[in-house]
Amino acid sequence: MLKDDYHISGRTGKQCRERWHNHLDPLIKKSPINDEEEIIIFDAHKVYGNKWADIAKLLEGRSDNCIKNYYYSTLRKHIRRINKSLKQCQVAKQLNLKVKTLTADILFPLVKEGKISYSQVKNIDPKKFEDLEHTMRMIFNHEDG
Repeated sequence: MLKDDYHISGRTGKQCRERWHNHLDPLIKKSPINDEEEIIIFDAHKVYGNKWADIAKLLEGRSDNCIKNYYYSTLRKHIRRINKSLKQCQVAKQLNLKVKTLTADILFPLVKEGKISYSQVKNIDPKKFEDLEHTMRMIFNHEDG
């Protein structure tokens, strides 16, 4: 039908709709996501989970696909950076923890349970862990319940 009526070949109707919605619509923002939008995305994800369309309603001009891709790529980037720093500084050894390698996924419950604090980690290398608490609070839900 698309091929015959509109001389479009190579894409299905669904692909055309997705391309319009995510790329061609002039209302879609193409600029990089800024710090304020990043905070909104991560905070909204704690509330809405993976309901990207609901999160997109909070950010005018951003598609749900753009937000989902940004969330996962940024999450991976932050976790890789934290894990690398924790390993390089041998934080587990420095804090006498009974884990071979401390990761962000292991650090979070230890902090939440009050066994260690972000300031203890930051004291090991203040420059490297300058934004550790901010980043961990952005990634993980520190609220009780």
